[in-house]
Amino acid sequence: MKNHLLLKFARLLLVSSITPLPCSFSVVAQNVAVDQKVSPVRTIAADYSKVKGKHDTFFRQVVGAGRAAEGLRADWQRDLALVHRECGFKYIRFHGLLQDELGVYSEDRQGRSVYNFQYVDALYDAILNIGMKPFVELSFMPQALASGAKDVFWWKGNITPPKDYDKWQHLIQALVQHWTSRYGAEEVKQWYFEVWNEPNLDIFWSGDQAEYFKLYEVTAKAIKSVAPDYRVGGPATAGHAWTSETIGFAAKNRVALDFISTHDYGVTGIGFDEGGQQLQVITDPIRNGAPLIHHAIRFTIPTSRRLTSFRSLKEPKATLTQCLIGRSLISLKRTAQCRRHFTAALAC
Repeated sequence: MKNHLLLKFARLLLVSSITPLPCSFSVVAQNVAVDQKVSPVRTIAADYSKVKGKHDTFFRQVVGAGRAAEGLRADWQRDLALVHRECGFKYIRFHGLLQDELGVYSEDRQGRSVYNFQYVDALYDAILNIGMKPFVELSFMPQALASGAKDVFWWKGNITPPKDYDKWQHLIQALVQHWTSRYGAEEVKQWYFEVWNEPNLDIFWSGDQAEYFKLYEVTAKAIKSVAPDYRVGGPATAGHAWTSETIGFAAKNRVALDFISTHDYGVTGIGFDEGGQQLQVITDPIRNGAPLIHHAIRFTIPTSRRLTSFRSLKEPKATLTQCLIGRSLISLKRTAQCRRHFTAALAC
């Protein structure tokens, strides 16, 4: 009797598991109907044969990578060759060229500077062989030359100013001269030399604005001492900060400034690694960095000076605004045209 009841119960469970209940079916059907009402099917048709207008390819100017030491890996170089071939990127920018992973700078027991460009050569040889060019971010500080121990990222990029600005100047001068000897002045003058990365954020620069301007001036003079037509610029800030101040500093102190660079993320707040900060998207076009930079140029640079400007994408997240000052073959009155188009393809 007991076994008979168990058998009937098992059959009941089996039938229940494979037979949908009417109430369950009606709920599912009702949900489908609601979903279809809220999100109807959309059909998008595109005719690739029609030309709407000129395609802005500013994003191909510069692409960003992580840190310099990664560029020594075979898979990194293989992937860079692929994106250059498929996407057409022209320049590449990354952090940490001067920090200790590449062993660029050390000092002997007497405190004399020792340079080692072996790994930088291997990296830059690979980039040039791929067909791209370096967008040289001069950072971070070699430990032996650092004035402090504050760093950023898990790989310990030192973010402090140099303890000896003469030694820093000689390092930059020696490195740029080495590149000139290795690759030739005609090649190197096509590069961009950018001083540091986002010094307006204390996570990347332990000094203040005045300290950064000192670093910039010393670095610019070191580069120009090798070749006056090599391009140097900054301030490489986040959110178009310090752009007016940088232009004013360069104009007042007659410091070379061949381009202005800034990283316009399009958000407010700072998103950094696992910090968990909430970022807000900027939707007001007035707050875009480009008009502010052009305003600073117009009211800071004398009308007798010449400049040009164009925009490029440093990284998928960032815009690079360049305002070439000095012998750039473009009169100030044409900045209005640059401001309207603001594209690397135009290049004024």
